[in-house]
Amino acid sequence: MFALLNRTPFSVSHTIYPNAEGVDTLQIVVRARFELGGALTLTEQQPEPIDKDVYWGEPDSSSMRFSSDYLLPKVCTDILINGNAVAPDGIETRSMKARLRIGAISHEISVVGDRFWEAGEITSAAPFVTMPLCYENSFGGLCSGAPEERFASNPVGKGYFRGKHPPDGLPLPNIERVGSEITEPKHKPVPAGCGAIAPGWEPRASLAGTFDECWQRERAPFLPLDYDPRFANVAIPDLRYPGFISGGEPIELCGLTANGVIAAQIPFVKLSAVLELARGQEILPFNCETIHIEADEYRFSLVWKAVYVAPRCQEYIRSAEVKMVK
Repeated sequence: MFALLNRTPFSVSHTIYPNAEGVDTLQIVVRARFELGGALTLTEQQPEPIDKDVYWGEPDSSSMRFSSDYLLPKVCTDILINGNAVAPDGIETRSMKARLRIGAISHEISVVGDRFWEAGEITSAAPFVTMPLCYENSFGGLCSGAPEERFASNPVGKGYFRGKHPPDGLPLPNIERVGSEITEPKHKPVPAGCGAIAPGWEPRASLAGTFDECWQRERAPFLPLDYDPRFANVAIPDLRYPGFISGGEPIELCGLTANGVIAAQIPFVKLSAVLELARGQEILPFNCETIHIEADEYRFSLVWKAVYVAPRCQEYIRSAEVKMVK
């Protein structure tokens, strides 16, 4: 019987599943949650790895709050943020910038109060103190005048319409990518977001592969042959790290908390899993696949994953010991 031994202060779990080629794969997931800012400490509670996608509301009509930690291996580290843009000093503003920097990644967004189209012009923005950085406040949503049509890369957003003239009263997005702000009706920008992209949204959906009659007849229940490993990455392209985070990278949040600028550092954590097999041992390295920042709670989580691929591996893996190494 398989035994998973956890020698870390973090939460550890595992699953065995067929990978993209249909070969049995042991996947070990480690999730650690830290306080954000000041001394780098673990939170008192260490939640278990997330076993399914979690939405802010109903899956068909809201954005994702958390993405499952049990997806197939990612090709690089995802950086995800839940939270709000917060006006400087808590004083109402009509517009501001919010910025995240982690190591080699720097991402800045424009944040504005509620606005609408009126006679082809954009109304003045309403003042705000906090603005949720969710896809509901980004460009997209149901097509005005054609409610059966949704913006493929953000079906829950606002501001999407067809034609040359936006209908009066149509709301504009509150969060936009710096340099891609809407200034006239013809602009249809890439949605600005900081959270996870749902699996049915573009550009993820087209990477999942082709689930047609041929797949049903010859391949199901395994993944299609044209499955693209990039499907497992859920962050927007701007928030995908070039490779995997290794530890020591600086974190800086600006405009994302009531404290103004928050600085921290990704902890140096190196993990390994020692597999005891029917014959011999195997040592597995881990990749840091996800950094999830919950700015309102002043905390962030790291998720690491290790995999072992072998036909019928569950029959001869006796145990896996997860530990921190120097």
